[in-house]
Amino acid sequence: MLDKNMVYIAVSQKWLKDYNKEDEVIVGRSHYDVFPEIGDDWKKKHKECLNGAIDKCSEAPFKRADGTTQWIFWDVRPWYETNGNIGGLIMFTGDITKEREQRIEKERIEKILQSTNKVARIGIWELDLETEEYDLNDITKEILELPKDFKAKKSESLPFYKEGESRKKIVQLISNLVKNGQSFDVELEMVTFKGKQIYVRKIGQAECVNGKVNRLYGVFQDITNAKLKNRERVRTNKILEKTNEIARIGTWELDLEKEQLHWSKIVREIHEVPEDYVPNVTTALSFYKEGRSRDTISSVLNKSLENGAPFDEELELVTLKGNVVWVRSIGQVEFINGKVVRLFGVIQDITKEKKAKNELLKRNELLTFAEEIALMGNYSWNLVTDDVKWSKNLYKIFGLEDSKLNLNYQTYFNFVHPDDKNKVSHFVQNSILNKKFQDDFIHRIVTTNGKVKNVHLLGKVITNQNNEVVEIIGTCQDITQQREEELKFKGLLESAADAMIISDENSKIQIVNQKAVDLFGYKKEEFLGKSVDVLLPARYLKYHKSNREGFIKKPKSINLNERKDLYAIKKNGKEFPIQISLSPLKTEEGILISAVIRDITKEIEAEKELLRKNEILNFAEHFAKMGSWEINLLTNEIVWSDGMYDIFELEDFNQKLTFEYYYTFVHPEDKEEVIQLHENLFNKNKFIETEEHRIITAKGKIKSIMSNAEAIKNNNGDIVMIKGITKDITFEKEAEVEIKNKNEMLSFAEDLAKIGNWIYTSENDNFIWSQGILNILEINNPPDKISFFNDYVSNYVHPEDKEFVINTFNKILVNNKFDTNIKHRVITNTGKVKNILINGEVELNKNGTPILLKGTFQDRTNQIQEQQHILKTNSRLETLAKRLISQNKQLSDFAQITSHNLRAPVSNLNALLDLYFDSESKVEKGLIFDKFNIVINRLTITLNTLVEALRIKNAEVNQEIIFFDEIHFKVKQLLSSQITESSAILISDFSEVNKIKYNKQYFESILLNLVENAIKYRSKKRTPVIKISSKLNNDKSVKFMIEDNGLGIDMKRYGDKIFGLNQVFHKHPLAKGVGLFMTKAQVESMGGSIVVSSEIDKGTTFVINFNNI
Repeated sequence: MLDKNMVYIAVSQKWLKDYNKEDEVIVGRSHYDVFPEIGDDWKKKHKECLNGAIDKCSEAPFKRADGTTQWIFWDVRPWYETNGNIGGLIMFTGDITKEREQRIEKERIEKILQSTNKVARIGIWELDLETEEYDLNDITKEILELPKDFKAKKSESLPFYKEGESRKKIVQLISNLVKNGQSFDVELEMVTFKGKQIYVRKIGQAECVNGKVNRLYGVFQDITNAKLKNRERVRTNKILEKTNEIARIGTWELDLEKEQLHWSKIVREIHEVPEDYVPNVTTALSFYKEGRSRDTISSVLNKSLENGAPFDEELELVTLKGNVVWVRSIGQVEFINGKVVRLFGVIQDITKEKKAKNELLKRNELLTFAEEIALMGNYSWNLVTDDVKWSKNLYKIFGLEDSKLNLNYQTYFNFVHPDDKNKVSHFVQNSILNKKFQDDFIHRIVTTNGKVKNVHLLGKVITNQNNEVVEIIGTCQDITQQREEELKFKGLLESAADAMIISDENSKIQIVNQKAVDLFGYKKEEFLGKSVDVLLPARYLKYHKSNREGFIKKPKSINLNERKDLYAIKKNGKEFPIQISLSPLKTEEGILISAVIRDITKEIEAEKELLRKNEILNFAEHFAKMGSWEINLLTNEIVWSDGMYDIFELEDFNQKLTFEYYYTFVHPEDKEEVIQLHENLFNKNKFIETEEHRIITAKGKIKSIMSNAEAIKNNNGDIVMIKGITKDITFEKEAEVEIKNKNEMLSFAEDLAKIGNWIYTSENDNFIWSQGILNILEINNPPDKISFFNDYVSNYVHPEDKEFVINTFNKILVNNKFDTNIKHRVITNTGKVKNILINGEVELNKNGTPILLKGTFQDRTNQIQEQQHILKTNSRLETLAKRLISQNKQLSDFAQITSHNLRAPVSNLNALLDLYFDSESKVEKGLIFDKFNIVINRLTITLNTLVEALRIKNAEVNQEIIFFDEIHFKVKQLLSSQITESSAILISDFSEVNKIKYNKQYFESILLNLVENAIKYRSKKRTPVIKISSKLNNDKSVKFMIEDNGLGIDMKRYGDKIFGLNQVFHKHPLAKGVGLFMTKAQVESMGGSIVVSSEIDKGTTFVINFNNI
């Protein structure tokens, strides 16, 4: 608290600690005396606050008088007297330097994790069992082809796992993980959001609280490419950077005139000596380990004393307690009048950094930066007005009292050492001309008291919108005294703007700030007069009274920031974790208690998040086969991570790494190429980002490795450092060889089977062929891209099949279904016509949209020729079989007819013979003999008919081309009297087919018999109409038909007897039952068939099928 004159009324203990004022009396002093480095801008804002304004800032740099920069926050506002007038300012401010650096460190770790994930394609997943919601990082969403804003519930994740074994397995594993915390590491098949089938490796762990699993988390890696290469589990490594640690660096100084050696506190701690230990050169050297380290430090010290050479060495020393530690010892010399008068430098404990070189380099960069800003002042030079402003420290460097001098460029230039004035002028002119502060610049100045100092200038050139130089700002460092002071690092602690509550001895709240209002949810007027008990959970109240009374009796500052189990309660009843510090303020009315309260919810969540990310990093380190490395091309120093030692199967982490040592592991067949690559790097400044070669490990294993690197260049464009990662790709290389062998076998199999494989993407009409298709089409030099329609159909499909192929393929694309095979012909590059069969299937994504078509392309030319040959052979065999069956049936029928038709006459003869011999009368014998004549005539006719039928079946007959209309005309002439007598009408139609190769006599007999029967068995009710016609069957055979409107035949009664010998179906004096029998025999003897259909009193139709035209 300050009054209207900016004089301190009260300060908190934490404020004193944050601003390093614990040993000073602050109350009663002016704010600007306490902090003389405060500029006019801040003073202006304070005046505005004294007029009622409020000034807030969550983060800003505060350049202290000693040259350091402190990051702070503030909330400055007026406080009011009882009469309503402003009494002064309440200034709530604090140091957030450590918190800011921790935030930056967290972001760096997250960036490392993110870049590692991209290299290894490893994603992260997390399932909150309370909300059943998945949290997936960007890499996981990319693997599953999910939108970036996609949110997934547990119940919605199952369809992504391929139905079947993978889905069953993940259900069981998740169940086991939830029930008993059983972790898993499994490979699964999944279907992405866009329908693409992939292979993943999923690792799961459980987080338990009070024995109950409340969170599942793990790693999610895309191993699709590895699966396609012999289903190899590709384990991608993440680069795990070691956690940054604050460097332990101490300073030392050897005053040669006073012969005194001074060690800082850190140097004494490194040597493990007491605080009052007084070192000298001899004892200091004795700490270095006997041998190389002691010889090296003695040598570089002698060179520094002789010619002023600086040194920077990594050495071993043995502490007073006998512990061996590694240190980095850096030394510089100071000359006066050409004589070395002082050696000074730093010693850094790098024992841990020896095991983690990368981390050491980062910390050394921070150390270098910290050394650059020590003993610095800042300046600004307005080139338009020639107005120069210096910070207070810059006045000190130049030996000036802090005053209101009107500074300009000439003021500065007057201090430049006479011998350096030309150099300074030239440098300034070049900076303005090039609009760039050209690198670092060191020159000498002569202070007001005549002391010569070396100063180091850094700066930045500011231009306006017209690209005109209007200002130069920067720092000026006194490097004369810089190395006399030890660099100080301020701690980092994460924090937000804090709430402040001031209460009296009775716990009644007197003053609160806006942060308290925001934090607790009470209005400011609601706070005042209330007991602080309303801000505490009920479980704390019984302890609070006694603790408060004890604090009042013995008031002193209490800091409870280390506790994480303290909670406060908001107006809405919600509890939240806090950190709190208490400070007593003595006033005339009594003791006031100042409480600074900080909500640490985010800090706790951040700690949990950091822990979770570290767990994920540990998972990545567990299964990744990757290492990181750095090469300093200026010093030839090589640094490896632990992963590199694992790849090379090395156990000695202390082995000095050199290019020569590395070459001992390179495979002899690859060594020349690797050495040449490195020589190009050194001699030609030629850098290759990615390279592969083989190594032989320390245990004799041959491995293939791939290195990816990033070159770091200096301002001249020269490569000075290379950083990169190396991955063990042995499995991938073996898989590639295996795939190559299998591809060769596949090509051989395709050649042998005359088959090829294809993939088609409709989006760009790209038709991808295997070698088998190229061989079928006899293509030697295929184009880079093949279009199905423009290349394949246009150039290779047979002209008669093009329309069919295009229509069929378009139908497949429209229906998204390969429901038919595409059989067609092609003409190869050599003009051969081949028969092709294309089979395939359509792959769809989850939305039913086709991704691609794929299938086989088979040359069926030989197969079709063989099939046609087999079909012809089968056809001939079937015809022969039918004939044999028909002949066998005819023989069977003939045997049956013979047996049936001869049995009756023979029986009659036997009976007549018996009657003849038994008869005694000549008259009877005469009558019986007449009967003999009748029976014998009938038997003769039957035998003659059977003999003729047998002759027809067995005889080889001549065939010739006969014409139906000619035979029809001849039959009409032979039957002209019957036709005239019966008034029969004959109608013929031979327009479709009028000829056949047949036996002429047989055909005349067949037609004559059937037409004569149609006239003979005509109906008396109507004029007979006989229709005779011929037609072609589908198989090109001939069908011959005779249709009448006569008496008809009872087919139910006589259907199976129509073509039998001596079968008569109507009473007619001329009916003998022989004509149809002979007709059937004649038709079948020529390989044909005859069938009949009939209906009583409507007519009869005979159909004859001939085998040939």
